Amino acid sequence: MTIKMKDNRIFSGERQYSIGSFQEPIPLDRIEALYMKFTERVVDPEQAEKTSEMIMCLEKLKDVQELMDILTYRHRMCTG
Repeated sequence: MTIKMKDNRIFSGERQYSIGSFQEPIPLDRIEALYMKFTERVVDPEQAEKTSEMIMCLEKLKDVQELMDILTYRHRMCTG
């Protein structure tokens, strides 16, 4: 990528791999921060934290029903 400024200065650089690729993975703490950022308007903070933990340990969950209920708002229909 090359960027030419109004004062004619030029900055350029390139990436060999895209961010998030196998060669340059995104750190887990950054993934969690992004998840929290984009879910804060969708579910309340407590549920965002809970679903984040559930997703980060998805392979350990015996049943994903609670996670799916929260993410699909089914929990709101059951509780009023």
